[in-house]
Formats: sequence, structure tokens, C-alpha cells
Amino acid sequence: MRTHVVRSLGRRAFFVTSCFTIICVGCAAPSGGWVEEDDTGPEPPASPSQPAMDEVQIEFRNLASTAVDTQFYFTDEPVEPLPEGLLVPDNLRQSGIGVGGTGIIGPGTLDSIEVPCSAELVVGTAGGEFLDADLGTLLGNGPARFLQAGYQFDCGATIIFEYGETFGEYTVDVYQDN
Repeated sequence: MRTHVVRSLGRRAFFVTSCFTIICVGCAAPSGGWVEEDDTGPEPPASPSQPAMDEVQIEFRNLASTAVDTQFYFTDEPVEPLPEGLLVPDNLRQSGIGVGGTGIIGPGTLDSIEVPCSAELVVGTAGGEFLDADLGTLLGNGPARFLQAGYQFDCGATIIFEYGETFGEYTVDVYQDN
């Protein structure tokens, strides 16, 4: 049985912790004692393993300060035209991604799934819906992106969809990590 883990991105957590520490140097706890961080918790989960040669691992990274509906699509059948032929309801995958299998990942988190690989595999996103993390209201969309097996990646690859914000615009970068 596969365990589904959503992990926090350490860089952003480190930055927030560092800023908080700098701001609160010399702060006392309400009881008058010093605040100490408990670092005796469990070790963070190991990096995902390499996918089998008949699979492709898809990793979703949310670098934005918002929640993101990944809007992830894949098919192992030929589609034309791209991306319109890919971005149809039958190809949408939410199950196993994010919070409660909704396809939504929180700010500063990542998640991954494996999909079966074939010579006709096409993976992509409609751009992602960037959502207010508290209210769930739509703030904007990123650009559509897709990759095709045999052209941009081979079976056994890890494909990364990285959602972010740059100068007030929502972005999606897609690349192969191996």
C-alpha cells in the first residue's frame, strides 16, 4: 500500500522561522520564561524514490503564497490539437493529489503521484487555479503547460510542475528532474 505524504517546502519554512527569530530576540513567553523550539519530533520523510521504468512520477510544488488547484491532466492516447485535446474533463486527475485528494495543494507544500507511462503519454496543467488559502476564492490562473513522452521526457522520468508568483503574475514551470 502506498502512503500519501504532503510535505512542507523547507526553504520557505526556514525563511519564516528566521524572520520570526530575528523579530523576537529577547521576547519572553507569557509565563516569563524563554521560548524554546522543540526539535525532538520525527525525522522528515525521505525524498520520493525513482519511479519504475513503466511509470512517470509527477511532482507538484507550490511556491506561491496561495493555495493551488493543480488542474493536472494526463492521457495515454494521442490528442490533437494540444493543449485543447488534453484539457478535457475525462483527462483531469485530482484523486491522490493534495488535501483530501481534491487536487489542491497548500502554500509552500509539495505532493507527488505516479502515472502509467506509454509512448503516447501527455501530461499537463490548464495553468492551475491560485486560491485564497483561507476562503478558497479564485485569485487568478497560471499559463497552460504540457509535456509529451518521447519528445520532452522518457518513461521512468520525474516531471515537476512548479506553481509560483513572479511580479504579481501567477506562473507554472514544468521540467524534468533526471
